Amino acid sequence: MSLSKLRWIPISKQEKLQIIESNILPSALYGIEMTGGCPSVAKVLQSAIADVIGARAQRRSQLGAFEVQKKKKDLDPEVAIMVRRAALLRRRMDKFPHLEEKIKAIVERYEEVDKECEGKEFDVHDEEGVTLKRAGPVGFFMDNLKEVQARLTIGLDIEHDEEQRISLKHAPWQKLQEDVQELAKKKRSGKAAQEREAYAELQEVDSVAIRAAISKRSPDELNIIRHSASVAGWTAAKKQEAGIQEDNRCQLCQQVENNHAHMQWKCIAIHSKRKETYMKKVNPEDLPKHLLMGMPGMMCKEIHTTFWGRTFGETGTKDKLARAKMGLPKDAAQASPPP
Repeated sequence: MSLSKLRWIPISKQEKLQIIESNILPSALYGIEMTGGCPSVAKVLQSAIADVIGARAQRRSQLGAFEVQKKKKDLDPEVAIMVRRAALLRRRMDKFPHLEEKIKAIVERYEEVDKECEGKEFDVHDEEGVTLKRAGPVGFFMDNLKEVQARLTIGLDIEHDEEQRISLKHAPWQKLQEDVQELAKKKRSGKAAQEREAYAELQEVDSVAIRAAISKRSPDELNIIRHSASVAGWTAAKKQEAGIQEDNRCQLCQQVENNHAHMQWKCIAIHSKRKETYMKKVNPEDLPKHLLMGMPGMMCKEIHTTFWGRTFGETGTKDKLARAKMGLPKDAAQASPPP
């Protein structure tokens, strides 16, 4: 079954997700562990899957399409490729222990060449002077890691400056796949932050928070959340530019609507219908742009700030319950950052 047909078949979104996970992705990525694949084809596949599982709007971001899903397993082909390559190396070492030393020797040789290149693009030449690239399961996996600013050590540990070390050999099987998947998703969130203004402050998506928030939502509610998180809507200002409406005012509250966060946070008509009363007292200016659209970033490590790193003095929200929901401690006014 093709993705173009699957998009229009009258079945639930969850059934479509199941078909993509169990049928389409395995067929499309068969043998990708051993070959470099075609990046342009992978992007076409990525876009086609996003069309099926994401918001039906040309302006939508692929980040929201893949992140706002109840399934733990990410359906992004670029993420799946990296996970499959890590899984292959682990399976081969478990089944054939003698291959571990060979893999380490390959990694060591690649590292030596990297040092010889002095930080330049990986470049090796054979006896006839033909430029060679990394190849095989080990080389392709090392290239994937490089794309997310990570590396594979000679001891077969995956290292990243902002993450815990992942042991390719000793990590529990399911945990290994989850950790590699989260690492692979960094490329997608980084790309979205560069391309979309609404994600400008986003460094990494908190997938656990998203799944917890949408776990009990109805399909219709989930579609609304996905539409917002994908920045798929048209503001009144954009509609005016396109000639769809005469002015740049919100049709519900008649106020000027010049950004995507208006409907969620500044529209008086929608704000008055909120069931969570504390939400009405949150100052939207205190929230990062991506959170305004429903896309949570990873929590910061500071305990005296909001979950996204703003101190009491940098926020304008006055309500105590609203401040607590934002992560500020009760004595935030007196708290001071550690030296």
